[in-house]
Amino acid sequence: MDAVLRAAAIYVVLLLAFRIAGRRTLAEMTPFDLVLVFIIGEATQQALLGQDFSVTNAVLVIVTLLF
Repeated sequence: MDAVLRAAAIYVVLLLAFRIAGRRTLAEMTPFDLVLVFIIGEATQQALLGQDFSVTNAVLVIVTLLF
């Protein structure tokens, strides 16, 4: 049950963060944006599956990277 709650929390945070940060199509993305997406994916993975079990830490990393 803990994994389901973690996934839901991370999903809500990512949804809100990307809505606030704005949309970009793939054609408008710069190489920096693409690398940023990969880094955010890694931070999300660490929050869901990694040794760092802190959802708060993952949220902080994602929000920092987006803004």
